[in-house]
Amino acid sequence: MLMDPLPRFVGVNNDPVFAAIKAHRAAVQEMLVAHEAAERADHAARGTRDAALAKLYREAEKTHTAAQSEERKAERQLILTKPTTSAGLAALFKYAAGDIHSNLGTSNVGWASDLLKTVGSTLDAKAREEEGAIRCFNANALAARKARETAKEEA
Repeated sequence: MLMDPLPRFVGVNNDPVFAAIKAHRAAVQEMLVAHEAAERADHAARGTRDAALAKLYREAEKTHTAAQSEERKAERQLILTKPTTSAGLAALFKYAAGDIHSNLGTSNVGWASDLLKTVGSTLDAKAREEEGAIRCFNANALAARKARETAKEEA
């Protein structure tokens, strides 16, 4: 007996913006690590004629430049990725607000960050409502499928 395929369950975590945020966060972290290594190498090589230290600095700078390039690519991808769910949109707003805050280095970052935080929080609440509705839909779809299978077996 052929069974009906299980309905495709909808999930909020399938939004491509989550992967774009993750990739950008990782690229930023790599760039920061490379920057710190270049700074340390520069400090060590400054004022010396040690060829090994100079070479270490050049390599660290090259790594830092490559990491900057990768961060810019990830940033561009993040900008071009359109959220497909309210949860994704909320995550993007919250991520952008956090980025503004960390770049300015102050707790008073102005209206743009506050707006992003407010919209992000509002959308986050909406996403939780959506997620509840999705879970309910998935549970109902599964129950309906089981009821159809039971009815077919009894027939």
